[in-house]
Amino acid sequence: MFLIDGVLQVGLEAVFCGTALGRTSEQSGAYSAHSGNSFWKTIYRTGLTDRPLRPPKYRGLLESGIGLTDLCSIRER
Repeated sequence: MFLIDGVLQVGLEAVFCGTALGRTSEQSGAYSAHSGNSFWKTIYRTGLTDRPLRPPKYRGLLESGIGLTDLCSIRER
């Protein structure tokens, strides 16, 4: 089984909730890690973050008041 801890804390402005980790995210240990995923570009371009972030730096979303989690955080191999 593999688990990426959610990025949650009290007082967040928004929380993005996925359904489950994809294989690339699971292998890299970071949310929205697939090269075709536009999540990181989108949150920056829409002004939700003040700087572009990459999947390995996903915990940096907390600085922008944004959290991440999944409905199903654990997957059996």
